[in-house]
Amino acid sequence: MKIAIFEIDEPHKRPFERLASRHWVRSTEARLSEQNVEDFHWAEIISVFINSRIDDSVLEKLPSLKMITTRSTGFEHIDLVACEKRNISVCHVPGYGENSVAEHVFALLLTISHRMLAATKRTKSGHFSPEDLIGFDLAGKTLGVIGAGAIGRRVIEIAYGFSMRVIVHDIAETPDSERGKPTSIMGFDELLAEADIISLHLPLTAQSKGLFSSDVFARMKHGAILINTARGGLVDNEALIHALNTGQLFAAGLDVVEDEALLIEEAELVCGVDCARRDLEISSRARTLLNMPNVVATPHSAFYTHEAMQRIADTTIESIESFVHGTPINLVFNSKQNTA
Repeated sequence: MKIAIFEIDEPHKRPFERLASRHWVRSTEARLSEQNVEDFHWAEIISVFINSRIDDSVLEKLPSLKMITTRSTGFEHIDLVACEKRNISVCHVPGYGENSVAEHVFALLLTISHRMLAATKRTKSGHFSPEDLIGFDLAGKTLGVIGAGAIGRRVIEIAYGFSMRVIVHDIAETPDSERGKPTSIMGFDELLAEADIISLHLPLTAQSKGLFSSDVFARMKHGAILINTARGGLVDNEALIHALNTGQLFAAGLDVVEDEALLIEEAELVCGVDCARRDLEISSRARTLLNMPNVVATPHSAFYTHEAMQRIADTTIESIESFVHGTPINLVFNSKQNTA
């Protein structure tokens, strides 16, 4: 099979060398986009990450494509309707980073609670004093977890280690953590009113997009903290900026932001004169948010550990080989032609 692997840098290519003994493989650090898709017109299988946007305009230029595998759990960057129309199977990585992402939640939270950015900056400048750097304990605080899948459950377990009270809102009722601690399942509005800290662990869907709006922030406990390591589109940037400016939220820890792809396009200088005014306004709001003094932000790197990257590679390779042998796994959408 002819395989194209996108958004992969040199250190992470090595595991995929296993494919080269049986397939023709080409890899690139670039995202797959309308600008470069014609260079890969020959591809029968493609592997992408979350910054590639796979829609009908891209797929029409890949006439031989049989399978897409995304090296992520989420797949909102892939137009499944367009894939179904073209009989293209889509696979994902169901789980790989529950430890990595859950630990990152607390890295963000501890950075806020212990004033780590300000403390580090002050200390490195030679001012060795804790004056005005008073923080707060996590012990005794109420953590609201919205979405109790694998990552959400791991967050709950870690929270108990900090002696936090945990409350949960999820579509399906979630059992107590493996440690047997009491976890309160409650409605969305009840959680908003009680939680000192809210951590988001939802997929991005038509129903969850923009869930955290001005109205929702107004219903949150005054002075609460929002942590988002899930998907940027769950939160309206403009509403979040307002909530942070007014003190309705004390702080936010963000590994993702709404429309973060526009920030990536800016960084890659692929936007240029083709950027619509609306896109520029959206990316400007995102930059404003990330530069706020009460925001701790990372560049969608919560998953990015050696262990998680190895699991992603192993699962992706297994998905490709299983598809080629006619026994596809990890399917989001299965075409009728699920063999090479």
